[in-house]
Amino acid sequence: MNHIIDQLNKHSWYRSWLDFSIFSFETGKLVICGSDDLSYYHTLELVLSNPSYISGVFDWRIDIPNNFNDVINLEMVSDGIKVNFFEDSEVKLKIICDDISISFDTVYYYEKDNLASNERLANFVNSKKV
Repeated sequence: MNHIIDQLNKHSWYRSWLDFSIFSFETGKLVICGSDDLSYYHTLELVLSNPSYISGVFDWRIDIPNNFNDVINLEMVSDGIKVNFFEDSEVKLKIICDDISISFDTVYYYEKDNLASNERLANFVNSKKV
């Protein structure tokens, strides 16, 4: 679990803030995205497997901390992994899940050509190409 926080701490962020949002929720998989501009793309995905408990808001903003332990707390509990997301020391979202993974791919919310290896289109973007 600590590898998630380590990766967040080591990542090069372009802005001093990060907006979070629940991007998708389907059977067995909750995706939380993060971006400095959620209108166009996201550059962070936290994928939570088999969430059994979800409580909180769907969107929140943080200032990029020196240590992501200040805004995301991961703890092993009897039911799995408890994940708390904070904004200004207040818990904004609490989730209990089986596993958590991270991706720094850029996911665009609009049609874009010539995607790099770490870029993709969101699943709701309809390609106009035939």
